[in-house]
Amino acid sequence: MTIQMVDARSLPVPGIACLMLCCLLFSASTVSNAQEIVNIDRVLFEPDPLPSSDSPPVLASIPGTKGRIVLAANTDEMIATSDPDKAARDVEQYLQVITETEAQEGPFDTGLFEYYLDLGLAYQDQGLHEEAIEAFEKAEYISRINNGLYSPDQFPVVERMIDSYIATGDLLTANSKQQYLLYLNTQFYGEDSLEVVPALDYLADWNMDTFLTALTLGNSVGLNINFGGRGVGGINATPRALAMRNLFLAQSQYYQAIENLIDHRRLFDPKLLELEQKLVEAIFLSALRRGILEDPLFYLNRRTARTGSRIVRDELRGNTMSYINGRNAWMRMQIYVKNNPAATPLDVARSMLGQADWNMMFNRRVTAREQYAEIHDYLQTSGLEEAEINALLHPPLPVQLPEITFRPHTRQHLGVPEDAQIAWQGYIDLGFSISRYGNVQGIRILGKSDNVTSRLERRLRKVLHNSPFRPRLADGEPLKQDEVQLRYYFAEI
Repeated sequence: MTIQMVDARSLPVPGIACLMLCCLLFSASTVSNAQEIVNIDRVLFEPDPLPSSDSPPVLASIPGTKGRIVLAANTDEMIATSDPDKAARDVEQYLQVITETEAQEGPFDTGLFEYYLDLGLAYQDQGLHEEAIEAFEKAEYISRINNGLYSPDQFPVVERMIDSYIATGDLLTANSKQQYLLYLNTQFYGEDSLEVVPALDYLADWNMDTFLTALTLGNSVGLNINFGGRGVGGINATPRALAMRNLFLAQSQYYQAIENLIDHRRLFDPKLLELEQKLVEAIFLSALRRGILEDPLFYLNRRTARTGSRIVRDELRGNTMSYINGRNAWMRMQIYVKNNPAATPLDVARSMLGQADWNMMFNRRVTAREQYAEIHDYLQTSGLEEAEINALLHPPLPVQLPEITFRPHTRQHLGVPEDAQIAWQGYIDLGFSISRYGNVQGIRILGKSDNVTSRLERRLRKVLHNSPFRPRLADGEPLKQDEVQLRYYFAEI
């Protein structure tokens, strides 16, 4: 096809008008082809070091950050078996065996427990969760008749029952079953036993995930888990406010699990470090209750009603109980790691880094700066190569805090797995500086894709100002003015 150039001056007036209309239509078509953001709250931002000027912008997936994934918005989604015909045949087979066993041995025969449990699992494979719950209830009843009220045979039955209640969206009952599962464990093993730790951890995670779901999804279905839509004393409250109780329950359950491990001298158990880190997240979020209730997304960037200026919240002061409890948890973690013969210098440094970050977040930034320098000095004497030290203390991609919990517009916030491939819609190239105390200054737009709007730019700026960055070190000292250039990819999730 040959395109012939036409001089517009040679066209009559109607011809010029027609040419202008065609240009407008072409322009509109070009803009419509660019994917624009519709729901700004569902945008995922991920940074990458800015490529060289001669590198074309590649909209491909880049690695995400690790962290907890909150409950899915659609709680009725469960994965069914890849062979539904086999599951249907299994159901028929179990029903036949159950009928024969009941006729020959009676309705409470011990063998019926396994048959009803397998029947419930087969129903789950078909996505028939109401039928699965009924089968699990019969298995649980038979276990009680034959083995007593607190037999551990019931544990897997209750766990699978919880899965089906979640799948049907009945989170209130699922929560009560979670509590019951912990009760069974404590009655059988004892409150202070090692065996009850997994149940405490499981229930604490449930409460934490429920809270985070309320935090990130707002007034979605299934968030009134503990109160069923009513506040304490019959006072109405928002789902977000009610979910705060889940956060405090999680905190106490993590504490109990940690105490049980310590009391049994399990100081080098990897589970102990994991529980301490979960506890620190719960403490941090509970310290920010006011900000969370006001703005669950940017709870670290609350503004005053009178002036609109950013303020340092009372919750993040270095003399509160939240600060002290979190600091103590980081100190315990350092004790575990430093006394563990299997720990590496990097393991020790990361535990020290957590406490320095804690001070940074709680506005004890001079103390934090000193601790970052101490970490560098420790690593210098540990025999590590300079490249390994720089990878931790001067990474190519600056670390925005907090690392212990989600930040807005991240995979963790949006419930996206860290290894998921993202079809990026565009990018924004930024230049800015990070002070020795982690503050972002002088944000500049260096480049962007065609579909970037002013609203999207403002949201990214808000993300950067939401919380401090961990200062990068040079020669053992935080850089006074760290100039960075990053490309932030974005996509609506």
